[in-house]
Amino acid sequence: EALAAYRDVLRGWVDLGLLLDEALTGMDMAAGLDPAEPEVRSAINRSRAILEHLRAAPVLARLDRILGSRSATTRPASERESSPVS
Repeated sequence: EALAAYRDVLRGWVDLGLLLDEALTGMDMAAGLDPAEPEVRSAINRSRAILEHLRAAPVLARLDRILGSRSATTRPASERESSPVS
C-alpha cells in the first residue's frame, strides 16, 4: 500500500519536473521501505543521480547514512553482534 502511494507521488513530481522533490521522496522511501525491493532501489538510484547532478553533497551524505543505518538494522542480530565497531 505504501509503495503504491509513493509511486503516485513520484509520478507527480516527475510530471511537474520537480527533481529535488523526487529525490527527497526517494530518500524517504529508503528510510521507510525495504531498499532491496526493486522499485525502492530504482527510486534510490534515481535520487542519487539527481543529487549528484545537483551537486548536493550534504544531501547525498544523508542518503548514504540512511542506507547505512538501514543495512545495519536489517542484518540478523548474530551478524550485528560479531561485526567490528569502527
